[in-house]
Amino acid sequence: MSVRELILSVALWIGLLAVSATGVQGEAIAYSSNGDLYLINLDTNATTRLTDDRADAWAPAWSPEGTAIAFVSNADRNENVFVLHLDGSSAEPEQLTTNSADDRDPAWAPDSQRILFSSNRDGDFDLYVLSLGPGMDPQACRLLLGTDTNEVQASWSPDGERILFVSDRAGNNDLYVLKRDSLECVQLTTHEADDEDPAWSPQGTWIAFSSVRDGNRELYRIRPDGTGLQRLTEDPAIDWCPSWSPDGTQIVYCSFDPAGNYDALHDLVVLTIATGSVQRLTSSSADEWFPAWSGSPSD
Repeated sequence: MSVRELILSVALWIGLLAVSATGVQGEAIAYSSNGDLYLINLDTNATTRLTDDRADAWAPAWSPEGTAIAFVSNADRNENVFVLHLDGSSAEPEQLTTNSADDRDPAWAPDSQRILFSSNRDGDFDLYVLSLGPGMDPQACRLLLGTDTNEVQASWSPDGERILFVSDRAGNNDLYVLKRDSLECVQLTTHEADDEDPAWSPQGTWIAFSSVRDGNRELYRIRPDGTGLQRLTEDPAIDWCPSWSPDGTQIVYCSFDPAGNYDALHDLVVLTIATGSVQRLTSSSADEWFPAWSGSPSD
């Protein structure tokens, strides 16, 4: 290990200890920028860098207790799922999947004992579940839903009884819900445009998602039974990748406006649902995307 790498490793270890000491439940947003993961403490506005290596890291997903973050990395030149522990037990990410295919879209089960992800290891993208804990075998993941179409961006409902995902089985990307008890698969959206990036509200009463159904990618919400569709954003920018606040009153999302500006960057924006007001959270010289609000269900 070089001197620089040693210094960076120590700095990251100190940063992780600080995060662990202060606690992050409902107080922070994790996101990806310049190929690494960062965390914004919403109480202090302080930013902590969580990863620093040559690989790209993205799609952070908080564990229910807020003590770990699952994410995707291309450290092995393909996409695999890793987990970063924020309890001070390790400064190095733990690799959870080791398949030569692309494993992506990690999401935690409400009991923190399983990771749900999508993988194209059998051709199309299907949904898999990996059980965590001592003696975990990364090769012993279980196929949850496999078809000849693509199933991606899945997450458990807060009560663990349903799994929300995106599928192109009807010709374009729509939202679906898989019921655990009956294994019945219910289609929630049927629009000819692509509906993507679904995220459960903390109470499981709403699903936020992005769609180009009105000509521009905006945020919407819908009930888990497919009723109550409501548009949440309406602006020239491209809005996507929503994540709910722990109390369900706000949504953080990624937004950028490339119209007439080829140097436009992705920034994080917070929407207050009751008023429709928005507040820009980041505006640096780099892209910030894939926000995940601690305390909310895995997105």
